Amino acid sequence: MPVFSSPRIGCDAATFDFGSVGDADTVEHVFTLDNQGDEVLLFGRLRACCGATASLRDQQVSPGSNTLLNVKLSLRGRRGPLNKSIYLATNDPRQPHMMLRITGVVTGAVAVARQGAEGKPGQLSAVAAVSAARDIMIVPQHLTLTQTAAPAAPVTRYVALRSRSGTPFAIKGASLPGKATIKSQTPLGEAGWRIEITGLLPSEIRDGARIELFTDKASEPTVSIPIRVIPPQAQAPEPPSP
Repeated sequence: MPVFSSPRIGCDAATFDFGSVGDADTVEHVFTLDNQGDEVLLFGRLRACCGATASLRDQQVSPGSNTLLNVKLSLRGRRGPLNKSIYLATNDPRQPHMMLRITGVVTGAVAVARQGAEGKPGQLSAVAAVSAARDIMIVPQHLTLTQTAAPAAPVTRYVALRSRSGTPFAIKGASLPGKATIKSQTPLGEAGWRIEITGLLPSEIRDGARIELFTDKASEPTVSIPIRVIPPQAQAPEPPSP
């Protein structure tokens, strides 16, 4: 029976909350965009908010794969609550314009340092020492693998790790499921890494498995990333001819 085929854009975390940051800072974040459909996902015009720059790693994404969108937002001259949007045109018929948000509160440097010392939940400073249980931020917080009707083939995924406090750290090793391997480690500024993981199998036996990355941070020696496997999407039948 004929079926409709189409790309389908997805983002595990379409909103990034940077907490409370001083007005002299620049916030940087990496969004991970997935193609959860069964056709190639194409990107069109990328429109960033005032004061922000955005760059897309790839202009097209194969089914079951993903790409990264890097956004930098200058906070100079801003104060108070902030809610900014980035728009990305796609060929996904369900979502022709993907909207991503960056939110947080811009304060003076003194206020930021005080909040960081108190360890107030959700108020993490990018320039002061942060008293929080976890300093390393993971994007995405879990890896999504999409099954297709065809036999499962290994796919590649990217993970971005960044220190909220701006403290440099190193990746010493990893524990990966099956035959998955780390193909590359690329620095993201002075306190972050982009990890390219290949050989991930989008099979139901991997659903709930975890990727563990080992760091040289005494407070966070292990960073764990769960894997979520999505079964094949139900496809609507082609309407009958009149």
